[in-house]
Amino acid sequence: MPGMSGFEFAGQMRQMYGARCPRLIAFSGWPEHDIAQLALAAGFDTLIRKPAEFARIFEAATSVSRTMQLSVNDAT
Repeated sequence: MPGMSGFEFAGQMRQMYGARCPRLIAFSGWPEHDIAQLALAAGFDTLIRKPAEFARIFEAATSVSRTMQLSVNDAT
């Protein structure tokens, strides 16, 4: 994203909207193993690794749970 990272964006959204913040889903193709912790710290609700199955994306988008979920697609 021009001007800021997705992590910065998530943090700003959490600060602006607090509990009313919409669900934030991170999509990452980064190979780093600690990307899940970075997503958690930034304020994302869910991390989905690329490539991702449509069913997993749909599940994350429609989930009503506000707890952090980490989904790692190990198909490499």
